[in-house]
Amino acid sequence: MKFGKWFRVWDGIRIAVLAIVSAVVVFPFFWMVLCSFKSASEVLNKNVFWPTTWHPENYVLAWQSARFDIYFANSFLMAVVSVLAQILTGSMAAYAFAKLKFKLSKPLFFVFLCSMMIPQEATIISNYLTISAWGLMDTFFAVVCTSVVSVFGVFLLRQFYMTIPDVLMEAATIDGASEVQVFTRIVLPLGKSAMATIAIIGFIGSWNSYLWPLIITNSMELRTVQTGLRAMMMMEDGVEWNRLMAMSTMVTVPTLVLFVALQKYFVQGITKVGLK
Repeated sequence: MKFGKWFRVWDGIRIAVLAIVSAVVVFPFFWMVLCSFKSASEVLNKNVFWPTTWHPENYVLAWQSARFDIYFANSFLMAVVSVLAQILTGSMAAYAFAKLKFKLSKPLFFVFLCSMMIPQEATIISNYLTISAWGLMDTFFAVVCTSVVSVFGVFLLRQFYMTIPDVLMEAATIDGASEVQVFTRIVLPLGKSAMATIAIIGFIGSWNSYLWPLIITNSMELRTVQTGLRAMMMMEDGVEWNRLMAMSTMVTVPTLVLFVALQKYFVQGITKVGLK
């Protein structure tokens, strides 16, 4: 009984700590949404927490402040292309590292993982010079070419594929399935949860990308939502913080919707890889 009482107390403490941490994490988003409905003067007034008058027109005015119809379309297209490319390249590379036996597979995978320690900012200059030498500046390919491969995605899928029993693929081979059929009909369907994890992480990373699209593009037709938010902060009339918070809220919505939609598969993917 004493142990049972102690465990109940410990569960209560754990739940309380998690609730506090969750509140700390969620509060900035809650504050952003509140500020998006305030007037310009109320946003900067520390004594006003709730809007005295709600201003939903801030969202319309924020949308009209720049060509966000183009920015949203570009960001969405770039994010989708990046995610599909990461899943395609990551699944094939992970299958090779996990199930195909070839010389130097482990050293090559180790070198591959070491590239994760190189920050993206350290490769911007070399990538910029390469794209410039190829004459691909200010093109859609230039924006997405640096995000078509995810080292973390290859690592995650490899760890997941290693949990698939070899006897399952051997049985398919005995039944006459080729290597391609084993990969497409057995391995890929079993990796849905891991792919969903890559989709969430890849989409968020591409959607929030700011520096690379900014320096590699010059025309408005290729700018993204993050550069649009920056443009709102550089207006000559000053920053309208309530409109900026409204647009920031709209920019956050697609990533939240994607995470909620794929949350179940995300948890499954992380759990299965963690067990391995």
